[in-house]
Amino acid sequence: MNDIYSSRFAMIDSVIASNGRTKLPEVVRKASGVTVGDRICQVMLDHNEVRIIPVCPVSRLLVVHRRAGASATLEDMEQAIADGVSANRAPAG
Repeated sequence: MNDIYSSRFAMIDSVIASNGRTKLPEVVRKASGVTVGDRICQVMLDHNEVRIIPVCPVSRLLVVHRRAGASATLEDMEQAIADGVSANRAPAG
């Protein structure tokens, strides 16, 4: 595996198996906050680039909110979703 790190980015490679699967390296899983069973979304960008974005299920957002002891309003849920998206968005650049 050839890994390239700099102050602005890290490029970590992985191998695609004959069945089309690949393993997300540990450093990528930790940086994106994904664990076993989590879902990810692949976003196709220009110039054959792909960005991997963790998908935070609404059920996980609601569990966190319920633990706070309050009823969730629609505005609360929308804010929790927005917070989850912005927390999982990769930095631009």
